[in-house]
This record gives sequence, structure tokens and C-alpha cells, in this order.
Amino acid sequence: MKYLLDLIKNHAALRIYSKRTISDGKIKKIIEAGIWSSSIHGFQPWEFVALAKYVLRASESVGRGANFLLKSTAKTIENAPLIILIFNNQKFSTFSRKYFIMDKKYFNIADVSEKEAIGAAIQNMLLMADTLGVGNCWTITPLFCEDEIKRLVNNNNQLLAILTFGYAKDSIKRSRRTAKYAIIK
Repeated sequence: MKYLLDLIKNHAALRIYSKRTISDGKIKKIIEAGIWSSSIHGFQPWEFVALAKYVLRASESVGRGANFLLKSTAKTIENAPLIILIFNNQKFSTFSRKYFIMDKKYFNIADVSEKEAIGAAIQNMLLMADTLGVGNCWTITPLFCEDEIKRLVNNNNQLLAILTFGYAKDSIKRSRRTAKYAIIK
């Protein structure tokens, strides 16, 4: 248990990668960790698209505010030896809408459930990468150019995140955390 807590505490977003490639075996293990995540009634709403040795460039035409954010993330994405696009295939929410007559609140819960399951899958993938000595970063800023990315990879599902993976070019340190919680008895 101490090992897992240490792994979680030491996990840090890596944004500067060396040119060293990641082996196919490690890529498969990272994806497998995501696949074995908890899911809603077995629907497994995730779809992972791995882009190894591929350059994904941020759009320059998405608006001034978004461009600022994209530029701060673009180097991370462009220099990563491995990018995994995380899509929501929306199987559970589609099934719910097709077979159940329920109010809108239930359908919103189905949508949130899919995103929570995908978040858990992403965390599994990041922790697996950490155990394999592979640095990583969970980015959402490129969602400003979701349509362009979906066209590039020919995927019409909802893009939720872009994960970058690689080996550290320099040492990194995790930012400090402040514990804020309550235990109610």
C-alpha cells in the first residue's frame, strides 16, 4: 500500500521529453491499464487512439484566448514520443436513450458516468506509465481544436483528453498539495 501512495504522491506532469522512444510492450501495458478500469455496467465507454512517432500540431485558428492556451501546450504535444487520444464512444448514454424512457436527469447521469469511467481509465494509464518509468501529461487544452484532431484521425467520437508520454529530458518535481478534507462520523 505504501508503494501505491508513494507512486501517487510522486506523479508529476511531464512537459519536456527526450527523443527516446517508448517500446511497443510499454505502450501496450499503458493501454491495457486503461482497458481494465472500472466501467458502467461493462459498457467500457473509452476508445484509445495511440499515435507513436506522430506529430500533432495545434490549430492556429481557434481564437485568441484559446491560441494562448494551445501554444503553452503545443510543445508538450509536439515533442512527445507517444500521444494517446482519449475518446468517449458514448455507448452507455446511447443505449440508455434507445432502451429507456426516463427524464433528462437520468441521461445526464449516464453522460457523467461515462466521463467518470474514462477519468478512472486515464488515471490507471498514467500510474502504469509511472511504474514503467515513462513520464506523462494529461492535457485538455487541445479540445479547443477537437474537430481538427478528429478529422486527422478519422474519429467522430467525443474527444475528452490527450495524454502525452515520454522520458524526461530533465528532472521534474511535483507541485505541493494542500490536504483539504473532512471525515464525518
